[in-house]
Amino acid sequence: MKKKTQNIFSMANTKDTNKKRKRLTKRDRKVDVGEKMKKRIILASGSPRRKDLLTQLGIDFEIIPSEYEEDMTIQLPPKELVQYLAKGKARDVADKYNDALIIGADTFITVNEKIMGKPKDYNEAKEMLKATSNQVVKIHTGVCIINTKNNEEWIDYDLTKIHIKKMSEKDIESYLSKGEWKDKAGAMGIQGNSAPYIQKIEGSYSNAMGFPLEKVSDRLKQWRKEKWKTTNQK
Repeated sequence: MKKKTQNIFSMANTKDTNKKRKRLTKRDRKVDVGEKMKKRIILASGSPRRKDLLTQLGIDFEIIPSEYEEDMTIQLPPKELVQYLAKGKARDVADKYNDALIIGADTFITVNEKIMGKPKDYNEAKEMLKATSNQVVKIHTGVCIINTKNNEEWIDYDLTKIHIKKMSEKDIESYLSKGEWKDKAGAMGIQGNSAPYIQKIEGSYSNAMGFPLEKVSDRLKQWRKEKWKTTNQK
Protein backbone atom coordinates (compact mmCIF):
# COMPACT_ATOMS: atom_id res chain seq x y z
CA MET A 1 0.00 0.00 0.00
CA LYS A 2 1.51 3.29 -1.08
CA LYS A 3 1.95 6.06 1.43
CA LYS A 4 0.53 9.44 0.52
CA THR A 5 3.19 12.02 -0.19
CA GLN A 6 2.73 15.20 1.84
CA ASN A 7 3.24 18.65 0.34
CA ILE A 8 6.81 19.84 1.03
CA PHE A 9 5.44 22.86 2.92
CA SER A 10 3.15 20.82 5.23
CA MET A 11 4.10 18.96 8.40
CA ALA A 12 5.77 15.56 8.19
CA ASN A 13 2.61 13.69 9.16
CA THR A 14 -0.90 14.45 10.38
CA LYS A 15 -0.53 12.75 13.75
CA ASP A 16 2.58 14.70 14.72
CA THR A 17 1.00 17.87 13.38
CA ASN A 18 -2.08 17.50 15.57
CA LYS A 19 0.08 16.92 18.67
CA LYS A 20 2.19 19.93 17.84
CA ARG A 21 -0.85 22.15 17.31
CA LYS A 22 -2.14 21.24 20.78
CA ARG A 23 1.13 22.52 22.24
CA LEU A 24 1.04 25.76 20.28
CA THR A 25 0.21 28.92 22.16
CA LYS A 26 -2.45 31.31 20.93
CA ARG A 27 0.30 33.57 19.61
CA ASP A 28 1.99 30.75 17.66
CA ARG A 29 -1.26 29.77 15.99
CA LYS A 30 -1.70 33.29 14.77
CA VAL A 31 1.47 33.12 12.68
CA ASP A 32 0.72 29.85 10.89
CA VAL A 33 0.71 30.74 7.19
CA GLY A 34 -1.49 27.72 6.50
CA GLU A 35 -4.40 29.25 8.37
CA LYS A 36 -6.76 31.72 6.72
CA MET A 37 -5.37 35.26 6.74
CA LYS A 38 -7.83 38.10 7.27
CA LYS A 39 -5.78 40.44 5.10
CA ARG A 40 -6.80 40.56 1.46
CA ILE A 41 -3.98 39.04 -0.61
CA ILE A 42 -3.64 39.68 -4.32
CA LEU A 43 -1.23 37.92 -6.65
CA ALA A 44 -0.37 40.42 -9.38
CA SER A 45 0.38 37.72 -11.92
CA GLY A 46 -1.55 35.55 -14.35
CA SER A 47 1.12 32.84 -14.30
CA PRO A 48 -0.46 29.43 -13.63
CA ARG A 49 2.83 28.27 -12.08
CA ARG A 50 2.87 31.11 -9.54
CA LYS A 51 -0.78 30.45 -8.76
CA ASP A 52 -0.07 26.75 -8.11
CA LEU A 53 2.92 27.52 -5.91
CA LEU A 54 1.17 30.16 -3.80
CA THR A 55 -1.78 27.78 -3.36
CA GLN A 56 0.59 25.43 -1.53
CA LEU A 57 0.71 27.87 1.39
CA GLY A 58 -2.96 27.23 2.08
CA ILE A 59 -3.98 30.89 2.07
CA ASP A 60 -6.86 32.60 0.32
CA PHE A 61 -5.79 34.97 -2.44
CA GLU A 62 -7.07 36.63 -5.57
CA ILE A 63 -5.42 36.91 -8.96
CA ILE A 64 -5.32 40.33 -10.60
CA PRO A 65 -2.64 40.34 -13.32
CA SER A 66 -0.50 43.44 -13.48
CA GLU A 67 -0.60 45.52 -16.66
CA TYR A 68 2.89 46.84 -16.04
CA GLU A 69 5.01 46.81 -19.20
CA GLU A 70 8.45 45.32 -18.64
CA ASP A 71 11.43 47.19 -20.05
CA MET A 72 14.29 44.72 -20.38
CA THR A 73 16.56 47.42 -21.83
CA ILE A 74 17.01 49.25 -18.52
CA GLN A 75 20.71 49.31 -17.73
CA LEU A 76 20.84 47.53 -14.39
CA PRO A 77 22.61 44.35 -13.21
CA PRO A 78 20.28 41.29 -13.41
CA LYS A 79 19.78 41.16 -9.63
CA GLU A 80 18.65 44.79 -9.49
CA LEU A 81 16.66 44.73 -12.73
CA VAL A 82 14.49 41.75 -11.82
CA GLN A 83 13.62 43.35 -8.46
CA TYR A 84 12.85 46.65 -10.19
CA LEU A 85 10.45 44.88 -12.57
CA ALA A 86 8.82 42.90 -9.76
CA LYS A 87 8.20 46.13 -7.86
CA GLY A 88 6.73 47.73 -10.98
CA LYS A 89 4.25 44.87 -11.35
CA ALA A 90 3.24 44.96 -7.70
CA ARG A 91 2.95 48.75 -7.63
CA ASP A 92 0.71 48.76 -10.72
CA VAL A 93 -1.89 46.71 -8.85
CA ALA A 94 -1.23 48.22 -5.41
CA ASP A 95 -2.23 51.69 -6.62
CA LYS A 96 -5.80 50.41 -7.08
CA TYR A 97 -6.39 49.01 -3.57
CA ASN A 98 -6.41 50.63 -0.13
CA ASP A 99 -5.91 47.72 2.27
CA ALA A 100 -4.34 44.61 0.78
CA LEU A 101 -1.10 42.71 0.40
CA ILE A 102 -0.02 42.76 -3.24
CA ILE A 103 2.49 40.16 -4.43
CA GLY A 104 4.36 40.86 -7.66
CA ALA A 105 7.14 38.80 -9.23
CA ASP A 106 9.33 38.82 -12.30
CA THR A 107 11.64 36.18 -13.74
CA PHE A 108 14.21 36.06 -16.50
CA ILE A 109 17.32 34.06 -17.24
CA THR A 110 20.88 34.89 -18.12
CA VAL A 111 23.27 32.81 -20.17
CA ASN A 112 26.84 34.04 -20.27
CA GLU A 113 25.57 37.31 -18.75
CA LYS A 114 23.04 37.82 -21.57
CA ILE A 115 19.48 38.44 -20.36
CA MET A 116 16.66 36.40 -21.89
CA GLY A 117 12.98 37.00 -21.22
CA LYS A 118 10.03 35.18 -22.77
CA PRO A 119 10.27 34.41 -26.50
CA LYS A 120 7.98 36.38 -28.77
CA ASP A 121 7.55 33.52 -31.25
CA TYR A 122 8.69 30.05 -32.32
CA ASN A 123 11.85 31.25 -34.07
CA GLU A 124 13.02 33.28 -31.10
CA ALA A 125 12.32 30.32 -28.83
CA LYS A 126 14.47 28.15 -31.08
CA GLU A 127 17.38 30.60 -30.90
CA MET A 128 17.09 30.74 -27.12
CA LEU A 129 17.26 26.95 -26.83
CA LYS A 130 20.33 26.86 -29.06
CA ALA A 131 21.98 29.47 -26.82
CA THR A 132 21.18 27.56 -23.60
CA SER A 133 22.26 24.14 -24.92
CA ASN A 134 25.21 22.76 -22.93
CA GLN A 135 25.26 25.88 -20.74
CA VAL A 136 24.62 26.89 -17.13
CA VAL A 137 21.43 28.93 -17.09
CA LYS A 138 20.90 31.37 -14.23
CA ILE A 139 17.26 31.94 -13.28
CA HIS A 140 16.74 35.31 -11.60
CA THR A 141 13.50 36.06 -9.78
CA GLY A 142 12.52 39.23 -7.99
CA VAL A 143 9.50 39.34 -5.70
CA CYS A 144 7.82 42.34 -4.12
CA ILE A 145 5.08 42.46 -1.49
CA ILE A 146 3.34 45.77 -0.84
CA ASN A 147 1.06 46.43 2.12
CA THR A 148 -1.19 49.12 0.68
CA LYS A 149 -2.54 50.12 4.11
CA ASN A 150 0.77 51.70 5.15
CA ASN A 151 2.65 51.54 1.82
CA GLU A 152 5.26 49.21 3.32
CA GLU A 153 7.34 47.39 0.68
CA TRP A 154 9.31 44.19 0.93
CA ILE A 155 11.55 43.24 -2.00
CA ASP A 156 13.77 40.19 -2.33
CA TYR A 157 15.67 38.17 -4.89
CA ASP A 158 16.60 34.56 -5.54
CA LEU A 159 18.91 32.80 -7.97
CA THR A 160 18.81 29.22 -9.24
CA LYS A 161 21.36 27.66 -11.59
CA ILE A 162 20.29 25.05 -14.13
CA HIS A 163 22.87 22.92 -15.96
CA ILE A 164 21.46 22.15 -19.40
CA LYS A 165 22.64 19.13 -21.40
CA LYS A 166 23.69 19.49 -24.99
CA MET A 167 20.62 19.57 -27.22
CA SER A 168 20.75 18.48 -30.83
CA GLU A 169 18.73 20.15 -33.56
CA LYS A 170 16.33 17.21 -33.35
CA ASP A 171 16.01 17.63 -29.56
CA ILE A 172 15.19 21.31 -29.94
CA GLU A 173 12.61 20.72 -32.65
CA SER A 174 11.02 17.95 -30.59
CA TYR A 175 10.78 20.13 -27.49
CA LEU A 176 9.38 23.09 -29.41
CA SER A 177 6.70 20.91 -30.99
CA LYS A 178 5.21 20.31 -27.52
CA GLY A 179 4.45 24.02 -27.16
CA GLU A 180 5.94 24.29 -23.67
CA TRP A 181 8.23 27.13 -24.73
CA LYS A 182 5.37 29.62 -24.62
CA ASP A 183 5.25 32.05 -21.68
CA LYS A 184 8.55 30.79 -20.25
CA ALA A 185 11.74 32.80 -19.76
CA GLY A 186 14.42 31.33 -22.00
CA ALA A 187 11.76 29.17 -23.72
CA MET A 188 12.19 26.35 -21.20
CA GLY A 189 10.82 25.45 -17.76
CA ILE A 190 12.19 22.82 -15.41
CA GLN A 191 9.06 20.71 -15.42
CA GLY A 192 7.35 18.76 -18.18
CA ASN A 193 9.17 17.74 -21.35
CA SER A 194 12.32 19.69 -20.48
CA ALA A 195 13.31 17.21 -17.75
CA PRO A 196 15.48 14.99 -20.02
CA TYR A 197 17.65 17.98 -20.89
CA ILE A 198 18.35 19.13 -17.34
CA GLN A 199 21.53 17.76 -15.84
CA LYS A 200 21.65 19.54 -12.48
CA ILE A 201 19.76 22.13 -10.42
CA GLU A 202 21.48 24.37 -7.89
CA GLY A 203 19.19 26.35 -5.62
CA SER A 204 15.46 26.70 -5.06
CA TYR A 205 13.21 24.60 -7.29
CA SER A 206 10.25 26.92 -6.79
CA ASN A 207 12.40 29.88 -7.79
CA ALA A 208 13.29 28.08 -11.00
CA MET A 209 9.53 27.97 -11.66
CA GLY A 210 9.38 31.74 -11.25
CA PHE A 211 8.32 32.17 -7.63
CA PRO A 212 10.66 31.81 -4.59
CA LEU A 213 7.99 30.26 -2.39
CA GLU A 214 10.23 29.74 0.63
CA LYS A 215 11.04 33.44 0.86
CA VAL A 216 7.43 34.51 0.30
CA SER A 217 6.27 32.08 3.00
CA ASP A 218 8.84 33.41 5.48
CA ARG A 219 7.81 37.00 4.78
CA LEU A 220 4.10 36.29 5.24
CA LYS A 221 4.84 34.56 8.54
CA GLN A 222 6.88 37.58 9.65
CA TRP A 223 4.07 39.91 8.63
CA ARG A 224 1.62 37.97 10.76
CA LYS A 225 3.98 38.12 13.76
CA GLU A 226 4.33 41.88 13.37
CA LYS A 227 0.56 42.28 12.98
CA TRP A 228 -0.06 40.23 16.13
CA LYS A 229 2.38 42.39 18.15
CA THR A 230 0.82 45.62 16.86
CA THR A 231 -2.73 44.42 17.59
CA ASN A 232 -1.94 43.31 21.11
CA GLN A 233 -0.03 46.47 22.02
CA LYS A 234 -3.07 48.64 21.39
